Amino acid sequence: MHLLAGALLAALLLPLSALPLLFLLGIVTLARPRFESVWKNAPADYLMLAWSVWPPLTLFWSMATGLAMETLAGLLCLPMSYWAGRKLIQQYPQHQEVALALSWGLLALLAVWGAIQNPGDLYTGKPQGPFIDPNTYAGTLNLLALPLVAAYLQTDLRSTPPWVRTGWLAILAVAAFAFLLVSSRGATLTLLVLLPLLLWQGRHGPDLRRKLALLFVAVFAAYGAANLCISERSEIIYRLVATTQTGDSSRMMLFRSAWAMIENQPWIGTGLGSFRLLYPRFRHPDEIGSAGGWVHNDYLQLWQEAGLPMLLGLVALVFLVARSGLKNSSDNPALLGKLGHCWSFGILAVLLQAVVNFMVYFAFLACVIGFYLALTGERGLLPRTVSSQHLRAKNWARYAYGFLLAYLLIGLLAVEALTSPNRRFQSFVAAATGNSSRYEASHIVSIIQPHHHAPHYLMGSFLADPFHVLTGGPAIRGAMLREALIHYDRASELAPCYLPYGVEMAKVWAEIPSIQGRTGAEKALRDNLGCNPGHGLSHYHLARLVQKTQGRDQAIPIYRKGLELSPQPIDRLLLATAAAGLIANDNGRLTKLADDMAMRLLFMERNPMAAIDPRYWQEAEYTLFAHDPRLYMRWVANTNKP
Repeated sequence: MHLLAGALLAALLLPLSALPLLFLLGIVTLARPRFESVWKNAPADYLMLAWSVWPPLTLFWSMATGLAMETLAGLLCLPMSYWAGRKLIQQYPQHQEVALALSWGLLALLAVWGAIQNPGDLYTGKPQGPFIDPNTYAGTLNLLALPLVAAYLQTDLRSTPPWVRTGWLAILAVAAFAFLLVSSRGATLTLLVLLPLLLWQGRHGPDLRRKLALLFVAVFAAYGAANLCISERSEIIYRLVATTQTGDSSRMMLFRSAWAMIENQPWIGTGLGSFRLLYPRFRHPDEIGSAGGWVHNDYLQLWQEAGLPMLLGLVALVFLVARSGLKNSSDNPALLGKLGHCWSFGILAVLLQAVVNFMVYFAFLACVIGFYLALTGERGLLPRTVSSQHLRAKNWARYAYGFLLAYLLIGLLAVEALTSPNRRFQSFVAAATGNSSRYEASHIVSIIQPHHHAPHYLMGSFLADPFHVLTGGPAIRGAMLREALIHYDRASELAPCYLPYGVEMAKVWAEIPSIQGRTGAEKALRDNLGCNPGHGLSHYHLARLVQKTQGRDQAIPIYRKGLELSPQPIDRLLLATAAAGLIANDNGRLTKLADDMAMRLLFMERNPMAAIDPRYWQEAEYTLFAHDPRLYMRWVANTNKP
């Protein structure tokens, strides 16, 4: 129980980390299984077994093993929490009460978390709890709240103390308030689809009319309070009506791009985490509304990354959960408790919302889904006994699986600590490696985790930093740059088409004063443009390189070609500013502004979730407009080709 609570806490605080899976792996691997005598849920068992095996197999053909392991750590939380939930059910006869108390506590924590967040301090401008996306946060509220509402409607609460019933309504009201602040269209549509089924299942509940009236008052009060805090355009009814009128072209373009990738490799996929590497090549020119890391449809993304077997597994999960949700406890006394089917509503909410958002990749959602799936199981004796030899083979297989996965996870945690911007993590890494330098720590981690790109990138960036070689001469500097290029090249091999690595490698090559340096820089940038012909930053650095070696007349066509191919407004602003400074022979304001914009843009590409300062880019636009209004209107404001 303590390890399960630790996994949930770690998943809540670090929803994209490998730490929750390590907790769950300890439960599943070390706990001695005795499930055969109390369980009969063979379809879910087989599905979770397949879910535990197939995603790790995709590591063998993944484009970027390091990115694949990061994604794998979230996906495997689902089957591991399922097996951990089975163990909990075996140990605690009152598991339904434990699950209810845990769900109420988590819902209260997340609801208050989102309600007190300041949207102005967040990347998305909306409450998002501990997650990177407000839609995921709204889906998590659905995941926790819907089973509790179903249990609330179907349970006789007349003997429950009034303060407890009032507390439950208060938690639901705060959750509704935070949910409405997000105004997630996907989560709201999911809720509207499942509410009729939930009410139908609870139609025979005691004191139903009074409960529904109280729920209506709580939700209506939350709706009124939320509308006082958000603008009219952010209100959920307005957003839904606007979507029915104008559609959601950005998501449809994402779906088409994902489908084009699937057609290239429909059977086994291109590896977990590969979408963000391939997407620039398939991106629609008019799709400028996303960071390019997610399809916003887990079914398509899992199919593209992990192949048809993973898609079939997700569809099978939907079928199993829907079948369980349609069962009523009175119709099926074998369910694990009278509320066994209620947990299915939360899982269905996430799986339905996964059609338009990214959901199952987050460790916390995967943990709760797996735990809830275990609670929907059925009691019963299996018709056969397991021989000691067969049980011994199963145990050895479980230990081998646990050992290999634990090795990967420990290495992944070392990478997370190494790349974390948190100073406490950096202090921990320094202490764990004997207060060694960042290069030495990265070298140690690259040995532990040889297939991850991040340690090699960090070693390369350390060696290329001029600050560390101030006391050395040109010979030492040249040797360190060449050593840095070896690490950059290895990082690019492990994460192909990760464009920031190509840009930084080109900048290092450009520091080598020889034909080889200029050739290497140009090759790195042209490789980037082979992955993404519309990458504005690569066009910018290529034009600057050509300007130094061949003159301004050869650089201007490269700027023009970049403006023609780059769909992103910020990329176009960078290229237009640099080209305007070159055309006007301006070696001052515009050129320095373009250099600063390029540095900021590289940082944003390395950190896609970093907050963007809109005032800086507005001032940059104004500067270009003041310099040449006609050029600005032609190259930046007008999205037509120049």
